Parts: sequence; structure tokens; C-alpha cells
Amino acid sequence: MHAGGGGTAGASSDDPRVAVPGLRHAVIGLVLAGVAGVVVVARGARRGRGTE
Repeated sequence: MHAGGGGTAGASSDDPRVAVPGLRHAVIGLVLAGVAGVVVVARGARRGRGTE
């Protein structure tokens, strides 16, 4: 009985069907992290401005 792992347990690194994150994924991740950072800073600035 096979269970869990989404079918990746038997896949080897030379298997062409295995998707390896590349430059495109890295760029998308960096952009998303940057957007999240800007949102956190903007929310902090908005909260800190109206306290006094």
C-alpha cells in the first residue's frame, strides 16, 4: 500500500518529470517576500502614527 508523499518518494533527481525550482521560482518568491515586507512595514507605520 502506497500512501503519502504525493508520489515523490520514488522519484529520483535525474527524473525529467520532477519539477526543480529554478530562477523563475526564485524571482517569484523574492517578489512575494518583498510585497509581504512592504505590507508589514506599512501596517506598523499606520498603527504607530495615530497613537499620540
